[in-house]
Amino acid sequence: MSIDLLRLKAQYDSALEFLRAPDATAHFVGVAGVGMAGLASLLHGRGIRVSGCDADESAPTVAGLKTSGIPFSGRHDPKHISSLNPACDRIVRTPAANLSSPELAAAAERGIPILDRGTVLAAFLDSLPNPLIAVCGTHGKTTTATFATSLLRAFGSAPGCCIGAPNAPAALPGETPPPSPFVAECDESDGTLALYHPAVTVIGSVDFDHAEHFDSEVEFLSVFDSVLSQTRHAVVYNVDDASLHAYVSAAVRQAWRAFPVGTSSTARLRATAVTEEGSSGISFDLSYDGAPLGRFHLPIPGLHNLSNVLAALAAVSLTIPGAFDNPARLQSVLDGLRLPGRRFEVVSSSSDIRVIVDYAHHPTEIAALLRMARATMSGKGRLIAVFQPHRPSRTLALGPQFPAAFAEADLVALAPVYAASEPDIPGGSIADLYAHFRAAGQSPVLLQSLGDIHPWVRDTAKPNDTVILVGAGDIISVAAAFRSNWSAPSPLPPPIDGAEILPGASAASFCSYGVGGPVRALVKVNNLPALRALLAWCRDTATPWHVLGSGTNLLVPDAGFDGLLLRLEGGDFYQEAPPPRGGWRAAPGGVFRATAGGLGGSTPSVAASLPGASLLAEWQRLGLSGLECMDGIPGTIGGWLAMNAGAQGHAIGDCLVSLDLLAPYGTPHTVPRTDLDLGYRHAAWRGRPLSETVILSAVFAPQERTTPENVAARRQEFRRKRFDFSGLRTAGSVFRNPPDDSAGRILDAAGLKGLRIGGAEICPRHANIICTYPGATASDVLALIQIAQQRSPVPLSPEIQILH
Repeated sequence: MSIDLLRLKAQYDSALEFLRAPDATAHFVGVAGVGMAGLASLLHGRGIRVSGCDADESAPTVAGLKTSGIPFSGRHDPKHISSLNPACDRIVRTPAANLSSPELAAAAERGIPILDRGTVLAAFLDSLPNPLIAVCGTHGKTTTATFATSLLRAFGSAPGCCIGAPNAPAALPGETPPPSPFVAECDESDGTLALYHPAVTVIGSVDFDHAEHFDSEVEFLSVFDSVLSQTRHAVVYNVDDASLHAYVSAAVRQAWRAFPVGTSSTARLRATAVTEEGSSGISFDLSYDGAPLGRFHLPIPGLHNLSNVLAALAAVSLTIPGAFDNPARLQSVLDGLRLPGRRFEVVSSSSDIRVIVDYAHHPTEIAALLRMARATMSGKGRLIAVFQPHRPSRTLALGPQFPAAFAEADLVALAPVYAASEPDIPGGSIADLYAHFRAAGQSPVLLQSLGDIHPWVRDTAKPNDTVILVGAGDIISVAAAFRSNWSAPSPLPPPIDGAEILPGASAASFCSYGVGGPVRALVKVNNLPALRALLAWCRDTATPWHVLGSGTNLLVPDAGFDGLLLRLEGGDFYQEAPPPRGGWRAAPGGVFRATAGGLGGSTPSVAASLPGASLLAEWQRLGLSGLECMDGIPGTIGGWLAMNAGAQGHAIGDCLVSLDLLAPYGTPHTVPRTDLDLGYRHAAWRGRPLSETVILSAVFAPQERTTPENVAARRQEFRRKRFDFSGLRTAGSVFRNPPDDSAGRILDAAGLKGLRIGGAEICPRHANIICTYPGATASDVLALIQIAQQRSPVPLSPEIQILH
């Protein structure tokens, strides 16, 4: 995608015309965003009739808009457009609102001009008589603009402002009287930065970003070229940033307009003898054009924040003459500085574990953030980072740079990418980013959702650790879970006769992949009353549970399973001892029966915990035919039934007569086959998957009575057509076959055979099988599953169970 500057300029001209028109109305689509709400307030303060709507009706900004008298119309609706006048009214949209959405489509149909937020803000600021301080750059815009506004107000000025962050300084009511400056955070992401005409431009960095809008770094820099050429007085920048210094030196034609700040000897506003003092901040000597001003203390940690303060101070010095004449007052002003919201914001220090949220989303920002976090830590705790990438396009463009940015972290967890209205992009998913980390020799934990963050941190963090939730998306929503008593452990069941409770068991010890995270508890159960008591406890405590068979079709992510794994073994859940001849007998009518198991121990059935291979061996000995298709499929009878396992067009359900089960909260039922919904890799009862019940036992009927030799030959024929799993550590087929096709063929055609991430690999001999090797993690397997789904031309559903 490429920026269309001509389109933006046309919007800018339309916005200027609109701002001069009497009785004009602006309707904001997506008004609840911080930047949108700020602009809506500015237009409202100027006397323009403003209304707005947003999909997020509960956003914190909505209450503020209503209080200030701006009507909020609720969620997006084309009806909002009906009262607008195409001759004088405008739609102002957030970049997150797609032009094809019904509301914007209705506006286009009526001929009402639709303007981007950035073009309206640029036109609004150009329409003011106040000098503009435009703060731009890839990093530090919000913080520097916040510092500049706070400093100006502390020095007695009355600046207006528009800053896109929660808890940033608010715009002053009504018009800001000249000559007070107006401080604006000016966004380069959509190209609208090229429309501004500042008195002073503060540029934080020019690291390439926003690949969703810019096709190249040259195009990205072109918007900075425009704003620098349109800056009337001075360009403030950090001379310590070599790439930024080279860019500004080339872009600013008149050297006198460049105002370098930093620690270098070429800085006009220079900090020297810099001392980092942990969480208490930074001390430094300050000089201006070579004249010493004294030693000062910044109560905010991080060398990048010192750079932001120097840039803000330079902007202040250009608008308030003599601002630095009184060092004592300057120190007092610095003492009052605070970071805006979501910038190194401590949300908890429960159990001596510090939890911080931060908006960083570019590799350079993240590296600076984690260096600052490390510098503020005391003791020998670990630095744990949980990262939610922002936008698939950025993840794709900058993916290889992210692993190095997390070098300071001891543990890293990766959450799914925040789309920010973008579609999925090949190479831009969290699994793709995870692969970059593994290629760099790092082993992060791959999370399946934001909901995994709190339980993983709770179970992982220890006293003296610092946890940072990093990202510009909705990871902030997780912060609420850490504000009170977040570290209390999940409850365990009370002692129950017949149940052995093993807290924190590792899935690697019981899953065939040999990988996996911890579970809240593995519970070995040997009688029916204990099982029913456990299910009742899970109901009362809202604890998830899952029945563990042989672990051959299961993946427990590295983040773990915050629930109970129930293993039925011994006692009520094994067959009675076989008769002297061994094995079980066929009852009259050919129904295969075995005593024990079931409800009360008297129902003739096969216990669900019986290994499937044992049943096949006994049927072969008795000459019973119908289950030969199950040859070579690992698992227990219950596991087979839960997914109606089978092969080559046949399934275990073909021979099923009935089964005994417990409903999710322990109610017993005997269910005939006719009451079950059985299909390809599908088994359900009353609309609920059988995997969400506890299968206790089953009754089977052979399709034919024949000789043991015939059964053995049929088993051999099915075995001959099956993939040979010998020597491989795997869980069998990963995906269900789509209708009239094969998942293996589809993934093979997509070129996925042999794809390896960490210690896991898509089998070079069969693309629907993932193998694990020494050093593998569950995250490796999960990443391969996600990438296979992304690259498949048709939707693929996992056959293996992934606990969540």
